[in-house]
Amino acid sequence: MDTHSLTVVKNRFQAPLMFGTAFLIALIIMGQALRWWVLRPIAALQQSTDKIQQGDFNIDPPVQGSGEIRHLSSSFARMAEYVRETNRELENKVRERTEELQRLTEIDSLTGLLNRRGMTERFEEEIARQARQGGSLGVLLLDLDHFKQINDNYGHAAGDLALCETARAIQSTKRSYDH
Repeated sequence: MDTHSLTVVKNRFQAPLMFGTAFLIALIIMGQALRWWVLRPIAALQQSTDKIQQGDFNIDPPVQGSGEIRHLSSSFARMAEYVRETNRELENKVRERTEELQRLTEIDSLTGLLNRRGMTERFEEEIARQARQGGSLGVLLLDLDHFKQINDNYGHAAGDLALCETARAIQSTKRSYDH
């Protein structure tokens, strides 16, 4: 082979080699751009999703990227705020219902006075307080005379009315810190 033939062969391989190198460099640059503008914001959203799934509702998902990615991350941030608010409302409802159930276990539904369980708990609390602070404790026991006769002669509705009126009289004369 002569030198001219070798030069032609060399030039034939040089152009595709340069094109291939340029193509690889372009792919690397596009890959980095894809990572920066698409994959990084999606990974940040994924981390936020994982935290919310673990129960961490106090995160502020990042609003990143541009175009559709920014729209997606904005939608996710609004959804996270909605989940946070809904969770807060549910926790408040559970707390309120728990308090109401606790109250119902301690208060007689007919008279509104403490029932046996409520009185036992308050009595134990007051004994402990008096032990810490010193002082005295008073207990008032009431008995409604002939209550069974009221129920027997006039019916349970009349007995309930007598109990309610007695409870009203007690509540109207007790102090705010009395039980």
